[in-house]
Amino acid sequence: YGETLYVNGLIAFYRMDYDEALQKAREASRQLPWYAEAKKLEGDIFLAKGFQLYLQADYSGAIDLYDRAEAAFR
Repeated sequence: YGETLYVNGLIAFYRMDYDEALQKAREASRQLPWYAEAKKLEGDIFLAKGFQLYLQADYSGAIDLYDRAEAAFR
């Protein structure tokens, strides 16, 4: 079931539905803590959301999301 959540999260990520993607990635990580791809997806989502804020000149918001991406990648 965790792998299915990951794949659904990945699909949501490519649709740019970052909120749904993040929810699926986090649930997949909870169900499969050893599944590194789910944590990578979480980091990728934070990077994408951070880049959106960067383009809107919300630099402090972007930095916050980049920090969250870094934590997910670790």
